[in-house]
This record gives sequence, structure tokens and C-alpha cells, in this order.
Amino acid sequence: MTFNGLSYPFAPSYTMAQDRESPPADFESYVQQLYKSNGVIYALMAVRQRLFSEARLQFQRMNGGRPGELFGTTDLGILERPWPGGTTGDLLSRMILNADLAGNWFGTIIDDEIVSLRPDWTDIVLAPRVGANGGMVGKKKVGYIYYEGGKSPDGGTLSGEQPEPFLADEVAHFAPYPDPIASYRGMSWLTPVVRSIQADGMAERHK
Repeated sequence: MTFNGLSYPFAPSYTMAQDRESPPADFESYVQQLYKSNGVIYALMAVRQRLFSEARLQFQRMNGGRPGELFGTTDLGILERPWPGGTTGDLLSRMILNADLAGNWFGTIIDDEIVSLRPDWTDIVLAPRVGANGGMVGKKKVGYIYYEGGKSPDGGTLSGEQPEPFLADEVAHFAPYPDPIASYRGMSWLTPVVRSIQADGMAERHK
């Protein structure tokens, strides 16, 4: 919908192909019309981001099934310095922002640094799961495909670059709010309240 020169998403646009779960097509609209234009939503997300980014990632010993002391090793180095000049807090901030706005954060390691994959440019690739009697029982995740610049109608990328495939174990996927109609994709917590936010914005502009 367009009102007063601004575009508003009325509902998340998901693609449910047979072989993949595609992300919502309204990620950029959420960023521009909610996160960057709505003071209340920005304040809520800023508080969530500041709290989430304070976490520190550690291993924990288990003693007889009971949680023990925390400790770190060099294996956590990539999380402490995810990219040149980056910190754990920077990584977690990116994760929660993408998860809040798109329901998903995707990351992979390239050249010894963590690279965030823009959620609306990333598809989750699925394959049939076969049961003991030969029947199909849902789908299993086998990998991801990243489309730099977004996916074009012919299945390529809008940037003209080659789509980049990843195996399932090559991508970290953070989706704190599962989408009930998807097996692996997450859902933005803004989705249930977006209509109320839009109505408030339109009423304010009308006034």
C-alpha cells in the first residue's frame, strides 16, 4: 500500500517453493518504514540490541549433569574478533537487528572472518525426508543459496553475480522466533503488530 508518498507492507510476503524456504520480501520496508522512521520501534529495538550485545560467548563445564564454571579457549577467537576491528558485541548487534527485522540472521566464515548474509537475499535449500516405509515426511535442510543484490526473476542475481551456494554446516542460522508455517525459517516479532504500527502512522500523518 502507498499512502502520502510512502510505501507500507501490509503482510509479510513469503515464498514457499518445493525445494526451498525463501525469506520475507519486505525486509527493506521494515528497515525503512519501521526501524528508521518510527521512534517507538527504534527505541524498543535499541534497548534489545544493547542488552543482547553485552553477552559474552563462553564454554561451560558440566559436572555430573550440573552446569559448572565458564571458560574460554582459542576456538572462540573468531567470535571475539569476527572481522577486522569487530568485537563480539558488534557481531551480536548485527544478529539481533537482522533477527528482529527479518526473523533470521545468516553468517558464514570467509577468509577467516564472519560474513553476515543479508537475510532477504538468502534462501534455505530443502530436500525430501524419506521415512522408514519410503514415504515423504517433510523436508530436511541441505544448504543455503545467497543472491548478491537479491534474486532476479530468472533465478540469478540482480547484481549480475553468480549465486553462491553453501552446505548446511557452512552457515550459522539464528532464528529466535520460528515461523509456524516453515520448518527452519524464522519470523520477525514485528509481523504481528505491523498493521497497528501502520494505522498509528497514518493517523498521525492525517492529523
